Amino acid sequence: MTKKELIICLYGSTGDLSFRKLIPALSKLKLNNKLPDKTLILALGRREYTTETYFEFIETNNPSAETKHLKDITKYYKMEILNNEDYLEYKNMLMNYSDENTRVIHYLAISSNMMIEVSNNISKNGIVQKNNLKQSLVFEKPFGRNYSTAHQINETLLKNYNENQIYRLDHYLGKDLVKAILDLRFKTNLLESALSPKKLTSIDIAAKEDDGILNRGEFYDQTGAVRDMFQSHLLQIVSLLTMNKPKEFNSLLIANEKVKALKNVTIKKDSLIFGQYSGYLEEENISPNSLTETMVKVTLNVKNKFKNIPINILTGKKLNKKETYIKFNLKDGSQINLNIFPNKSITFVTKLLNEVIDVGHTFTNIDDEYATLISAVINYKQENFVRSDEIELAWRISDNLLTYKNELTIYNNKIF
Repeated sequence: MTKKELIICLYGSTGDLSFRKLIPALSKLKLNNKLPDKTLILALGRREYTTETYFEFIETNNPSAETKHLKDITKYYKMEILNNEDYLEYKNMLMNYSDENTRVIHYLAISSNMMIEVSNNISKNGIVQKNNLKQSLVFEKPFGRNYSTAHQINETLLKNYNENQIYRLDHYLGKDLVKAILDLRFKTNLLESALSPKKLTSIDIAAKEDDGILNRGEFYDQTGAVRDMFQSHLLQIVSLLTMNKPKEFNSLLIANEKVKALKNVTIKKDSLIFGQYSGYLEEENISPNSLTETMVKVTLNVKNKFKNIPINILTGKKLNKKETYIKFNLKDGSQINLNIFPNKSITFVTKLLNEVIDVGHTFTNIDDEYATLISAVINYKQENFVRSDEIELAWRISDNLLTYKNELTIYNNKIF
């Protein structure tokens, strides 16, 4: 049997994330010749599919997915990932396709309550050996649901694997304009000066959606806006915006500086608003007495050189428009806006001769964030992934934030 250069094992291959994001991303990588010629994608699932009927399932659930580029390199493999007994045959099958030079990536697109059991099964069956950097694991958010569960997951993983084998994925870190934050702050002379705390009055970060929870009621009612968006995506952005410049731009030193910034995050309690959109309690699979927040508005401070710069955060469902942005408000009244969605652009707004000058550039050469991050894993690049101590610090901040949730503001989409 031909040995492969790369094997990607996709756990949760029939889940929403796989057919919406991962299969299309892998297809783009294949189309753009970013996968080795000898690549195998193993789609793991417990359903009675063949490879052919698996792709029929993908195409039914995501008609826009381009799958033809993957059909020759993908194999559907039926197994129960929570059943340890299924791993022996699975291991033997992997060994048939691999040797000591094969890069093997185990992508766990599964819920956080399955992470420990599945990662233990992978380890104790010798499918991934500790310190073998050719063998890696990728984990999706949510990584736990609070500090305690995240710490437990990390403890288990680090008993079985080396930190450099673990890629904790936050897809915001694959967005080109989020990845560009450090370049804007430290590698662009014009903006490095403008974005220094000496020139700023405040920073606004928003991640707004105009839809409600759609068909995610059961998940969302156990999660809420703080756990879904603030703990991961938004605190990652905060750490990138306020970290000190590392001596070198490598994954270790960047993560060290992000950790220092997160350790210094404080919450301005009187700024807090927890909201729930009108009609949320009538949504499918929502408890009639639910106190889950669908919106949070908060001001943070970071006790470093940004200590006097309030960072205003807004995220939620059913708000007035769907947009994600970072606004840098300067002392002279100017603004620098980094628009992440829907236009991927940067704009400069200022006044001269009593006239508003609004100059911008829209980026067109934007990569798919999942394709970017999968490619980074293949090539051992950890700069855009989240280290264990970052995850745990973010959960400590989020757990603390949720202790202040005493009441909910019922809102409609015209308020925010």
